[in-house]
Amino acid sequence: MVEKPATFAKEAAKRAILRAVSANFDMFQQHCLRAEWADASRASVYILDLVAQIRFCGDLQNPAPVVNDVQELQGIEAKLIEIYNFEPENLQALRCLRKVKDAQLHRKHERISAQQKELATCRMALRDTIRLSCRERMEIRRLSNQVALLESQEVDLRLRLKDAKAQALGQVGMPSADVPQCPVCFENKDVSWALVPCGHCVCRDCLCNLRSRSLPCKQCRRHATQAMRVFYK
Repeated sequence: MVEKPATFAKEAAKRAILRAVSANFDMFQQHCLRAEWADASRASVYILDLVAQIRFCGDLQNPAPVVNDVQELQGIEAKLIEIYNFEPENLQALRCLRKVKDAQLHRKHERISAQQKELATCRMALRDTIRLSCRERMEIRRLSNQVALLESQEVDLRLRLKDAKAQALGQVGMPSADVPQCPVCFENKDVSWALVPCGHCVCRDCLCNLRSRSLPCKQCRRHATQAMRVFYK
């Protein structure tokens, strides 16, 4: 059975397009511009747009995809499978397309991993900041309590000082109710007895002792004798 010319032309166009895709973009573009088969025009235009987006750059082993949507790549692959029906001649183009899709997925996974690491770092930094702020807040609260306590003590001391000053100023010029102390025996006795002519006051017992024993005055070191007169204030 002789194959129909239209079918033969369609298959020839498919094979030529696949060879061009496997070679480079320039050959594929020139072939598509020269193609006149109506059955292959849809596939040629579609693959031309695909190659223009993917940009193989003449290297099928290391493609440099520009397609940013994984769903778009999956749709392109499904469209190629629908057009070429898994023919052996078309497996190379499908492999190239799968490499592009895998590279794109790998890049997306790397980007997501980097973002996850950055997010984890930000979380740890935020956690440390929160802990530090809690410690600072507790320290501020403790210092505030200490300041309040010291302020209350300061107010109390000021009140006490004010009362002491008022009491001291009120007692100025008032006679003391305490019994004076003798400068000789250091006992609280009546020291109204004064020696003449030095005029120093001692108690009566010390005065008698100084005069009887002719001892000197404890303050001016002048000797007291029986002939010295005494004066009672």
